[in-house]
Amino acid sequence: WEVLGWVIADHEDECSVRGLLGDLKRRGLTDPKPFISDDAAGILSALRVEYPRAKWQSCAFHKISAIQRRLKNISHRKEILREAGDIYALSQTRTQAIRRFEAFRTKWRRRESEAVRLFARGFEDTLRYFDFPRHMWISLYTNNPMEQFIGKLRSWTDRYNYFQGQTTLELSLYT
Repeated sequence: WEVLGWVIADHEDECSVRGLLGDLKRRGLTDPKPFISDDAAGILSALRVEYPRAKWQSCAFHKISAIQRRLKNISHRKEILREAGDIYALSQTRTQAIRRFEAFRTKWRRRESEAVRLFARGFEDTLRYFDFPRHMWISLYTNNPMEQFIGKLRSWTDRYNYFQGQTTLELSLYT
């Protein structure tokens, strides 16, 4: 993969993301297949406006991580996160993933109802990677490689605290 563009913004709001997607579109990017992100509303709204036919894949890692925020009993953390991750790691087909999810929901629904409800909302959106060749799945069901890159970039730019304008920042980032 390679970075095609970026926008400096305080939030992943629709306006900021539309600026980035609009720039990519002007430079010739056709419908991205797939477009992988967390389910931030601004990203989805911008994608639907700029690339309405793009296949959107919700990041499975973000979906699993979100379970933690709704746990009633923190002692369930390790087991429930592992089992949620196994839905993706062990399934060879979409049907298998859905069956594993149903078993997961049945097991955890009473003990961790809010966490399961959150995980279930939009679960189907995390399965679009099955529409692509198997060798691509590991690269498609999560946007973590890009998130890690952004984290490293943030760490690097934070060291300097100040850039004298957009040009200096861009020069530093390209370097």
